[in-house]
Amino acid sequence: TLDGISGKTTTVDLNGTVNLYTGYNVNGGTHAGRRNGANVPLQLVDAQGNPLGRTATVRNKLDAAVLGMAGQVTTTGGNAAVGSIADTTIPGLSFTGNVSVPAADRSGKAVASGFDTALTGTASQEGIYVVPVFAKDSNAPSHDYNINGNEAHGYTTVVVKPQIVVKNVHAYATEIPVSISSHATTATIQTPDGSVTNLKAVNGSWLVDAGTTNTAVKEGDTVGTVGQEFNLKVTSDATAKADVDNIKAQAFVEDASVMLYRNKVELTDIHGTKVTASFNAQSGQWELPSDYREVVNGDTTTYRHILTNALANGDTEFGIYEYHRTRNAAGEATAVSTEDIAKTTVPREQTSSQQGMTVLLKYSKATDTWTASDGSSVTDSKADGQWHITPASEFDPITLPTIASSDDKATVVNDAPTSSSTSYEAIQGQSVNTIHQPAAGVSIADTEDDSTTPHKNTKITSVLVVYPDGTTKQETFNIKGANWVEQGSASSDLRLFKLDQTGEYKVTVNAIDSNGNLVTADSDTATGENKGPDTATTSTTYTITVKASSTKPVVVFDGDTVSNTQVNTNVTPADVAGYTSKLNDPTDIPSTDGQAGKTLSAKTSVKYTPTSGDAYTEEVSVPVIVLPRAKSTVTVSVGTSDDVLKGIVKTEADRVLASDDFKKSLPEGATVTSSDITEAIAAGLTSQAGENRGTVNVPVTYTLNGQTYTATVPVTVNVVAKSTTTPTYVFDGDKVQNDDVKKHVTPQKVDGFTAKVEDTTDLPNTSGQAGKTLSSSTTITYTNDATGQEFKESVDVPVIVLPKTSGEVTVSKGTSDDTVKSVVKSEAERAVKQKSFTDLLPAGAKVDATNVTEAIAKDLTAEAGQNRGIVNVPVTYTIGDEKFETTVPVTVNVVDNATSTPLVVFEGDEVKKSDVTSKVTPQDVDGYTSKTSVSGDTPDTTNQGGKTLNATTTVTYTDEKNGRSFTENVTVPVVVLPKASSQVTVSQGTSDDELKTVVKSEADRILTSSEFTSRLPQGATVVSSDITEAIKAGITAEPGQNRGIVNVPVAYTLNGQTYTATVPVTVNVVAKPVPTQGKTFFRDPQGKELIPSVNGKTDPISIKGYKFVRTIVENGNTIHIYEPVTPTNALAKTGTAIVTILVVALVAVAAGVAFVVIRKRNTGDHKE
Repeated sequence: TLDGISGKTTTVDLNGTVNLYTGYNVNGGTHAGRRNGANVPLQLVDAQGNPLGRTATVRNKLDAAVLGMAGQVTTTGGNAAVGSIADTTIPGLSFTGNVSVPAADRSGKAVASGFDTALTGTASQEGIYVVPVFAKDSNAPSHDYNINGNEAHGYTTVVVKPQIVVKNVHAYATEIPVSISSHATTATIQTPDGSVTNLKAVNGSWLVDAGTTNTAVKEGDTVGTVGQEFNLKVTSDATAKADVDNIKAQAFVEDASVMLYRNKVELTDIHGTKVTASFNAQSGQWELPSDYREVVNGDTTTYRHILTNALANGDTEFGIYEYHRTRNAAGEATAVSTEDIAKTTVPREQTSSQQGMTVLLKYSKATDTWTASDGSSVTDSKADGQWHITPASEFDPITLPTIASSDDKATVVNDAPTSSSTSYEAIQGQSVNTIHQPAAGVSIADTEDDSTTPHKNTKITSVLVVYPDGTTKQETFNIKGANWVEQGSASSDLRLFKLDQTGEYKVTVNAIDSNGNLVTADSDTATGENKGPDTATTSTTYTITVKASSTKPVVVFDGDTVSNTQVNTNVTPADVAGYTSKLNDPTDIPSTDGQAGKTLSAKTSVKYTPTSGDAYTEEVSVPVIVLPRAKSTVTVSVGTSDDVLKGIVKTEADRVLASDDFKKSLPEGATVTSSDITEAIAAGLTSQAGENRGTVNVPVTYTLNGQTYTATVPVTVNVVAKSTTTPTYVFDGDKVQNDDVKKHVTPQKVDGFTAKVEDTTDLPNTSGQAGKTLSSSTTITYTNDATGQEFKESVDVPVIVLPKTSGEVTVSKGTSDDTVKSVVKSEAERAVKQKSFTDLLPAGAKVDATNVTEAIAKDLTAEAGQNRGIVNVPVTYTIGDEKFETTVPVTVNVVDNATSTPLVVFEGDEVKKSDVTSKVTPQDVDGYTSKTSVSGDTPDTTNQGGKTLNATTTVTYTDEKNGRSFTENVTVPVVVLPKASSQVTVSQGTSDDELKTVVKSEADRILTSSEFTSRLPQGATVVSSDITEAIKAGITAEPGQNRGIVNVPVAYTLNGQTYTATVPVTVNVVAKPVPTQGKTFFRDPQGKELIPSVNGKTDPISIKGYKFVRTIVENGNTIHIYEPVTPTNALAKTGTAIVTILVVALVAVAAGVAFVVIRKRNTGDHKE
């Protein structure tokens, strides 16, 4: 099968590239261009065709397939290489093997790599082409025919479009360049106005065809040569509308070439019989008639098959293969004859005299006929844009397109108009034409509009004038049918207007061409761009520099006469290009009498003569400015110096010159300044009071427009007497106040004047000036109530500086506010009595201090430190009838309090004052000495053991140099240690050592008793020591009460200090008892037996709930005394020893020995 281009129509542009896959596809084993083989499985049958149940494989050798086009082949069988067919009947295209064709162009069909075949090349001639394509899958030119040969026939149509190119033209063009390809048959060009030009190709020329509406040509006109560019004539109206792609053109081709393939062929068999074979497109085989290919004659059957061979020259060799088979009555083959082949070669091309495999049909548009290459007739018809072709001979009928076309577009280009102008100068007052003034040279041109005859209308749309002052005026034109020249001649305000301002006028002339839209294109074939309405515009701007004569004002004083020369000297004619000028005499000069402050006008004129044309006279007004004159009067005090007088007079002149009345008469922009008076003042002018004592002239300069004019202001001088002052008082360092100075000035009374004492900046610095008289200079301004005229008088006010003082005190930490107030007041009183202070006071002045009323700063004495704060003590200065109040600031220094340490004494001891004061440590205050005394009696220590008493002392600090002092109360703690005493009873004859032991034991008991220890100061401890004193001789020799005292030494320790005393123990003696066996008793302090006594003397033992305190020996018995103790938890932790004293046995023995079995129990451990 042929699945590629077969049966398809392909349209390409002229000179377009073609690459069309043939689409050969076979289900067998053959390949295009090379041999192949295939294993064919065969089912074995018997002679009757019954299956034997066995198979056999036969190797079927297949030669290369053949592909062909236009009746020619690309391969010749065997292993011949794939070739190429140059003559495909389509100019520029060949049928070629070994080409690369994209899979998409092969309709997805796969072929053997390297053996693709395609219709390729460049379509070089427009037309409609139909060519046949065939394929044969087996060919055997060099050996016996293979009966399995199959063929596929097909047709492909290639439509090559003609080419037409029209080029862009400018609006109103009367020719359009056109190029049409050489083999196009007809063409149509349509212009923007709808006009159509139909063309046809006749004998190498393009002629105007019927249906043309273009009035620039007529039917039958030759407009160009086929194959060459030509200019088609059109009317200017045809291209008047500028736009993109609005010229439309089409070219057509109707000539056709069709090659058809034969579908029936006449063959001759071995018997010379003519037989017609037909191609069966379904089976892909040439077939003989059914009644011929198998003929039965008795028991012999003749079989005939048709075989084909495509020859390299394009001819086709047909063979009728014939053999005979003889069968017996059972149907078994008994004989087969040798095959015979009868060959008939059919040429590639059909002619009128011989049959051929192909015939070529052609259609000519020029003759509107179909012709066949063999001269046979062709039956044709058209329907739905298709030719339906049936040839007369035995060839395939065909359908093909009737026409092919292409189109093009061109743009009507419209350039924007251009414009130009020239700037020029003119004289103020002249009238000019903004469009057609010769000096302006306004010119507007348009490529398209100017190419027409008559010219199309390039219109001025508006004229914009910008005046020198920035205002604008615009006129818009809408005159149909008139070109810009005619518009400029019409009457309007802007075409002819008066130049009434000087400076630069800017004139802009705007125009648009007849199309109005700008259409551009980058080349003569590019589509381009239409810029839209009102884009084909132009604008030109020029300036008119308007000049006028310049003038300077004539400046005179009131009453002066103005001359012609003064007027014309101040006129400068304008320098205008192309003109000469001349001044005329003035025609009007004003009088200045009584015109002070006014600007008058003098009239003159300038004549301007151009190099050609009429002269123009400019009327010129020259300003005459009349300056005012000034005078005044001043009043000064007697004795005013010449220099001061000059200043006052100049100030008055300045006042008059600055007054509104005077300034109203000054020309705008004028200034007047006075200068220093240079003339001498008349002698004695201010020596005495009086009216009109003389006149002083002040030089003045008027400045106007950069020019100066000089004059004088005469000032009359009146003289009055001087003013008086009294002193003012101020404290040292205080600022002198303006009001205090001013109230001590008494101005003179001057009729008609109001006096005002001015503030002064001459306020002396009083710091460090106590006791001195300074001076403050101030000014009295006298103002005339009627005229506002002023004069000033300078006076000096005495400033007496009062001294100020301060003080300093020192107090101890914690001093009360009332005490502080008392101390600082005393300090202030001391300070104001010091000679260094009183020497600075004015004579007769006195100063008194009063109580402090301000609150003392919080925590002022809470902490020690220098300058902890200041307390201000009010003081009053009395000077005559005047009183002045201020304060004496007293700085308060705070020192730490004196310290004391406790005085420790024993109960009943006398507390000495010297011992108390020795425990006080005063603070070391720089510049002060201190003395400590006891206030009142010292405390009584009788029965005060264990208490802390207080002794009050006073520390006095004295500054011997300045007489200052302050005191401080200090408390000394008196710690009273308790004393102990006791008594013991012993037997007569007790030895001294035994007595010491008993006495010391008793002393220890007393010292550790709660009654005694509760009276000890916190932290105090008491320890006894061995008795060292000798025992009184014979103290135990006789019974009796209070036989003597034994002192036990003890040491008290408190706060690291040790204090010693003794515990006196009184000894009582009883008679020696009858000897008995001694026992050991265990008792509490009240004599209660705690456990049974034991015989003999034993050491103390542990008793639960009690602690051992002492041992007493009495009458040969040993008594151990125990005190109860507060119970504690002895079982707090596991493993804590529990000691249980078990009195297992108290056995009396002669030796007096007692024993105790003690058992200790530990958790988890049982040991005895």
